[in-house]
Amino acid sequence: MLVLDIPRRCPSGYTYIDIPLYHRVHLNLAADRTLHGCLVACANKPHLPELVISPFEFDRWDKIWRVNMTVADRPGVFNEACDVLTRNGAHLLAAESSTTQQQSLYQLELVIDLEDDTQVEWIRLSLLARFLLDINFSPDGSPRLRIQRLHGLWHAKRDFEAQRAKPKGFPPQRISVKVKWARKAPHQVLRLVVPNKARDILKNTVRAALERRHDDGFYLRLSDTKNRFLRVLYFRSDEPVIHARIEYANRPGATTTITDALKENDFNILTAYYAPSGSGGERSRLEVVMRCSRLRCTGTVQRKAALETALSNSAGAAHLHIAIGYPRNYAKSWDRKGVKASPISHLRNPPAEAACLEDLRHDLVTHSMNLQSKADPSDGPRRKLARWLIEKYDEIIEAPKDQEKVLFVSCHYAGEQMEMIKTKAESKGFLVVTGKDLLTFDNLRFGLLKTIQSCTHFLGVWSREGALEFEDRYWPSPWLLWEFGVADAFRLTWRLLISNEVEEAAWKRVAPERQHEFFGMDFETKLDKILDVLATLPATRSLEVADLEPVT
Repeated sequence: MLVLDIPRRCPSGYTYIDIPLYHRVHLNLAADRTLHGCLVACANKPHLPELVISPFEFDRWDKIWRVNMTVADRPGVFNEACDVLTRNGAHLLAAESSTTQQQSLYQLELVIDLEDDTQVEWIRLSLLARFLLDINFSPDGSPRLRIQRLHGLWHAKRDFEAQRAKPKGFPPQRISVKVKWARKAPHQVLRLVVPNKARDILKNTVRAALERRHDDGFYLRLSDTKNRFLRVLYFRSDEPVIHARIEYANRPGATTTITDALKENDFNILTAYYAPSGSGGERSRLEVVMRCSRLRCTGTVQRKAALETALSNSAGAAHLHIAIGYPRNYAKSWDRKGVKASPISHLRNPPAEAACLEDLRHDLVTHSMNLQSKADPSDGPRRKLARWLIEKYDEIIEAPKDQEKVLFVSCHYAGEQMEMIKTKAESKGFLVVTGKDLLTFDNLRFGLLKTIQSCTHFLGVWSREGALEFEDRYWPSPWLLWEFGVADAFRLTWRLLISNEVEEAAWKRVAPERQHEFFGMDFETKLDKILDVLATLPATRSLEVADLEPVT
């Protein structure tokens, strides 16, 4: 679970960070102990500092794993789990467990330090074997055992190492943070003492010099109960960050309307908390911290006005009775005002359900083919997930598998090469249409439009034949480009087979994310490959043909 917070003013000199109770338990915070952390730069410019803190040793952040398991409740469960971990070389760092008396189940969460990552699968197998008769199963039949890294710490360690090799604005710092009680706080508050080397970086990156004084900006605390770490994001005073509490009528789609208005006006949500407002359930509350790049170097008044204008002009928000609250210097008291949305006569119509589903499947297949073409070993899980999503989509939607596939072949080849293309395409289940089928039309341009519109797939073969030669370079003929443009306009499923003699600039801007094939002396091999790709891709449109009027 994420534990969110609101921005606070940085203390003078960045000497400390106060930690309230709701951040303390999962971080194992107590007075007079030392925490471990690093100061790294955020990915986006101006690369402001981000402080990452954990109770675990920094050197081990990339060696820490979390084990979650649910088994039948019986004596000795915790002991046996610890025994399995010890036998497999794991060192227990933290643990939580609880029992549910109603179902007689026992839940464990164990945080372990593991030197050899290859032992993870042995631990998984050993736990399943030891608790074979006790393990609980999910509705899909999978055992309730999950082993994964503490990803927050793992990513922070990787970012630290990457920035140490190539700094972003400042060299990353490994630090130790002392924990003390805040002496003059009205309640018992723990205070993290920021070391001097981190303070110097904060002064050079976050502090803004004003005429009479320094403005040390703001910090935002975020922690993660599962990953056991605290992130502290720092903002300059002129950073376009705004914190607001938006209240509105609790109606279906209301939150979508609000967040859509924020997105359309370039407000990027950093943290968000949504919950009912009040006891009646008639109002909702969305508390957000946002950044808007177009408001850089503006004051608080301008940022508030921009937010209010965005919500006032939002389509569909006229009857949500929106009210916005702002913290006064991010303290406890809030300024609250109503926002009267301007009535808009033409609301944006949502896309038809069939079109949405069609686009969804097209995107999934495109992503799947792009991942396969890259052949990056690290993308293996992503490729597997893409295939699973396509299978799940077809299972739920019951997409027809036997729809006729009609392939339009656009090329200047004739004779044996065209017959090869046609034969191979027909063997893969296509009905093939070529330029010869246009001869039945009196108007060739109209015939081309009508013919391509009647197809589901398109193969463009851009070869040296028919190409235009300019300064010893070859460019596809305008006719091939025009046929391709027509096919794309009619949303045919398409791919290109391109000669390596064709100038790169001719195709590089034509959907470079799509999979193309390039041939030299291996035309037949590459033809087989691109036809295999097309055969696995479904049509992105139906075969229904609208009436077209001939153009004279």
